[in-house]
Amino acid sequence: MSDDIYTSRPYKIGLKVAVLLFLITLTAVIVILVIANARDERQEREFSSTLTAVWNDSAATQTAVADLTGSALSGPFALPFALVPGSLTLSAGETCASQTVSGQVLDRDGQPYPGLSVMIWGSALAPILVETAGDDAEQPGTWAFTLDGTTSRHVWVQLVDGEQPVSPPVAVVFEAGDCERNHAALTLRQAGPTDPGS
Repeated sequence: MSDDIYTSRPYKIGLKVAVLLFLITLTAVIVILVIANARDERQEREFSSTLTAVWNDSAATQTAVADLTGSALSGPFALPFALVPGSLTLSAGETCASQTVSGQVLDRDGQPYPGLSVMIWGSALAPILVETAGDDAEQPGTWAFTLDGTTSRHVWVQLVDGEQPVSPPVAVVFEAGDCERNHAALTLRQAGPTDPGS
């Protein structure tokens, strides 16, 4: 009698339905996993291409910002300091465990200009003020800031006098794990009067 249960028509139909539902569920799970994986890969590709585009664009932007002269540096919104063209470089830092941004501030004659601060902010980095070295320092007008870790991040650097910006922001892009380009160095030079009335 118990053998009749496994050979009965309702049992066979129920078994076929259960197997069919199992296969449909398994197929749905596989399709969802494939779609999720494709979405993650697409997002990674987009993020990587965005970083590459930002890096390429930032180099052009920094050169354009540094070349602002004449009418661009005149008027009530003029900023007296700008990035020296070609001065932004990326090289290997002292250690691969961190990323460093450093630089120097120069006056119109190319001499060190101490007494200003550098505002640094960016990806997961709240604004931080770094003082430039004073007249009594070995290298006046220089500054450096180290960020822990080597993650992909976009950092902005801007020269300030108190709370007043005195240079356009300069973009620096670091890539995760890139130990050959984890130290950014740049030079900001006076291009106009520091006193708006002069």
